[in-house]
Amino acid sequence: NVPVMKDHGIAGVTLCLKNLAFGAVNNTQRFHPTPYFCDPASAEICAHPVLSGKVRLHIVDALQACFDGGPASMKTWTMWNEERLFLGTDPVAIDRIGLEIIDRKRKENNYSSVFQKARHIATAEKKGLGVYDRKNIELLELNV
Repeated sequence: NVPVMKDHGIAGVTLCLKNLAFGAVNNTQRFHPTPYFCDPASAEICAHPVLSGKVRLHIVDALQACFDGGPASMKTWTMWNEERLFLGTDPVAIDRIGLEIIDRKRKENNYSSVFQKARHIATAEKKGLGVYDRKNIELLELNV
């Protein structure tokens, strides 16, 4: 699973969970409207036995990221060079880290927070897909 780090106007962010879930099913537009905003659909699809436990590695491409206008921003001023790759086996933990990074960048540029929109990440923890609580996530960094 190799998503690109970006915000999403409806779901808050598109990272591991949403990328995997919405890449595995069709007619994804049905999961976007109010009051769902891709939650709980992203978590439920990822928890389905057809997908759950089958993806062993998640790699988030954050070499260049987008904090507003995703998933297909035409606003070059909302893109930035994060110059990082995130690798892991826990899509919830990776999404939580990515959510923090995107949210921080939005705040630096006087944009509203996306934490409230990205409910699907916490829902995924409740489904047993990984760890959402930041204090229980170990982030190891390797500079090359």
